Amino acid sequence: MGRLTHRPRRGATLAFVAMVLPCLLGLAALAVDLGRLAVAKQELQNVADAAALAGVTALQMSADPMAAVNEAISVASANDVLGDAQIITADDTEVGAYDHATSTITPFDYTGGAPALPDSGTLAVRVNARRTEGSANGPVTTVFARLFGLDHVNMTASATAGLQVSGRARPPVEAVIVQDQSGSFEDEFPEAREGDVAFVNLMKQAYRDGDKTGITGFGYQPNHRTSTARRKDINVFHDYRLNSNEDNAAGATATTTYISSMATIPFSDYTQGNCYTNLYTGMLKGALQFANEADAAAAWSSFVTSLNRSGTYYNIGYWRKYYYSQLKTKINTLLDRAFANADSTHVMIIVGDGMPWYHENSFPDTRSKDLCVYIADVLAAKGIKIHAVALDQSAAPPDGSKGSDSAFLASLCRNGGYAFYTYDAENLTDLMVGVAQVEIGRARLLK
Repeated sequence: MGRLTHRPRRGATLAFVAMVLPCLLGLAALAVDLGRLAVAKQELQNVADAAALAGVTALQMSADPMAAVNEAISVASANDVLGDAQIITADDTEVGAYDHATSTITPFDYTGGAPALPDSGTLAVRVNARRTEGSANGPVTTVFARLFGLDHVNMTASATAGLQVSGRARPPVEAVIVQDQSGSFEDEFPEAREGDVAFVNLMKQAYRDGDKTGITGFGYQPNHRTSTARRKDINVFHDYRLNSNEDNAAGATATTTYISSMATIPFSDYTQGNCYTNLYTGMLKGALQFANEADAAAAWSSFVTSLNRSGTYYNIGYWRKYYYSQLKTKINTLLDRAFANADSTHVMIIVGDGMPWYHENSFPDTRSKDLCVYIADVLAAKGIKIHAVALDQSAAPPDGSKGSDSAFLASLCRNGGYAFYTYDAENLTDLMVGVAQVEIGRARLLK
């Protein structure tokens, strides 16, 4: 038999590599630039959406189309596309009456000097954000594709935001914020507080007779036999109330002043006594704000007293763990005292970073989840609308609670409420302003 021999084929390999290398480079260029273009398109659309919503909200506040245009331009420039502030001009905007059948906008009539805004129909602002040749920012440039003769791509994004108006004034809005004060929110809490204040201030700017806002908090539960000094937040209700949002009224100032004094309490710090309740307790206290203050305080005091067993204080967490069915009955009795003003729209805004965890239980605490959902269902049956504003903190904290669960907060939305979420605490103010826009102006993106 002849011997097999190995003959080097390095020349053939090099020739093959030389042949396919341009193709590989082309594919790499395509992958990089397609990703860059996809990001640019999404960011450009985000700019158009935000600018249109801001413009139509300004139109509602001022009844001035130029104010709407200026606000749209300002908001657009505050947002980046591929690291550069997006510039739009008045020529990139349309302001007027919206025709749903044709998706067209008819400019307002300036014949009499000031524009004549209709008292019914849909007011709209359309924004066309451009990254094209001839626009202020120019087209979107490529990175590698220019090696193959494609050095830029023209790109546009359009958004139309509308506001329904009618001859009948909207009903009064009574809104309560249920704010996370737990230790996991400690670093981001200043931004959340700013967002809460912005919500109250915007509600005040668009005041209609009967509008009110309030706030309550939730944090960690103490031991169910904790001392009286450590039960302050559970027993005391008088700090939580709905205040009138009328401009220059003391009530709105009182709400924002109280918000400014709020703080988070780390789990290990029980001495300050103002943050020991969990989300479901915050939801209950928030709902009671829709009753008049005297009834709410009395109802809460009666509820807390009913948790005692044989003269010993037990908290709601103890009942949740050992007497769940009986606790549901107590909750139903408590919530019968809420919603005294049938002519108002009742709105609850839950602001947090996810699931209400418990340290004395294994994770996740499904019973706490179930109780929150049960309370949301009871509130929904009474007509309350629930929004959720979630700060999604994906990194798992060291206590084993596996990070946030913004999907859970979203699941609590009821009666047309929206779920807002962000990964950046600096966006919380924008989200809270968005909630206010939904409630006072019904501003929304039109399809």
